[in-house]
Amino acid sequence: MRRLPFPFIPMVVVLILLREPLFAAGNGDADDKALREVIQRFFTAYASKNLDAFIALGSEKSSGYEARKKVMAGLFAGAGAITVKGPTVVRTRRNGDAAAVRVRVELTVNDVITGKPRRGFGATDLVIELARECWRWKVMRYGPSGVWLMERLEETKSKADRLRLLD
Repeated sequence: MRRLPFPFIPMVVVLILLREPLFAAGNGDADDKALREVIQRFFTAYASKNLDAFIALGSEKSSGYEARKKVMAGLFAGAGAITVKGPTVVRTRRNGDAAAVRVRVELTVNDVITGKPRRGFGATDLVIELARECWRWKVMRYGPSGVWLMERLEETKSKADRLRLLD
């Protein structure tokens, strides 16, 4: 067995220690791609009324996880055809292992009995909040972008941070 020369060993240690920050800095594009894939799967599961696939995208740690299962089961059971146009990612904000993706989408949900479109759907902007769990992005919550913005503005302390949100 061949031994490494002593001066080579510290260089290997430095490279190992530096490896994580170098890879983390280069993950922006990979994270954006992964987030877009989750968003696409989210709306594909929604349109196909696949409750298991839809719920699997969510985090069990999110508030309202169990309630969301029941609500979506009821929605899917009472819905006829669901049509999704888009989704178009408008903006992605990442902060470490958390992300908020603003999506423009048009949803049409037809009533299972009448076949007519239900009220409360249509063209909308949603914000989908995600968290990285075990190297995968999971949906924590989602809702109208106006509600998300209002909540963030209420939480924000400084004028500069509020302006940054509005940007």
